[in-house]
This record gives sequence, C-alpha cells and structure tokens, in this order.
Amino acid sequence: MGIRHDTKRCPGSGRPITVSTDENREQISILMRESRTWTTEEIATNLEISVGSAHNLLVEMEYRKIGSHWLPHELNCKQKQRRVEACIQNHQSYIEDERLIDRIIAIDETYMRSYDPQDRHMAKEWRKPGET
Repeated sequence: MGIRHDTKRCPGSGRPITVSTDENREQISILMRESRTWTTEEIATNLEISVGSAHNLLVEMEYRKIGSHWLPHELNCKQKQRRVEACIQNHQSYIEDERLIDRIIAIDETYMRSYDPQDRHMAKEWRKPGET
C-alpha cells in the first residue's frame, strides 16, 4: 500500500463550479428588474440550477430579502380643504368660460400595486444594500 506524503488536492477531484457564471448573474439581474418578489425556488427554476446555488448567487450579488409594507396615502384636513377650494375655483372658471374644460387635466395621484401577499414571507422583496 502506498502512503500519501502530499496533502495537496488531486487534480480533477471534486465537481467544478459551473453555476457562478456571469451569464447566471446577468439572468438574475434581468429577473430582479422584472420583479423583486421572486422566491429562491422560482429563481432556481428559471436558471435551471439548484435552490442552494441560486441562494449562493444572490448572496454573492449582495441581494437580501427585505419586508415590504403597503403604506396608505391619506390627505390631512388642510390638504383636503385646498383641493375643495381648487375645485370650486375651477368650477367658477368653467361657468365663466366653457372652453376651460379642454385645458383641465385630471390625474389620479393614487398609486396602488395589484399585489396582495398572502403572508409576511410573500411580502418580502430582494434588495441590495442602499436600495429603497
């Protein structure tokens, strides 16, 4: 029996790293631009890699899951009063000159996402440090 005197790894032993590629990093970047709510399992499925490898890539790219919260936007009394006054003024101007209606632009300032998470884990999003 031969005794091994060298402690270096034998060439070719172990599986080569094939997942941590620029192509996979670019694919993750594309997925993150599309949506920040991917699960690690969904990312792994999209990239056709293991869940552990997908997680390792996300960590390498400095992504982490951050809880997102929906904050309702409500007007205070002063803001509501200003809007009523602006509407009354616009209405009075319209009564004086009906052509004004062609120059009024109506905008809905409410922005609501059509995403209603079922639990707190689904409400998390991937973010890099410093991103809001």
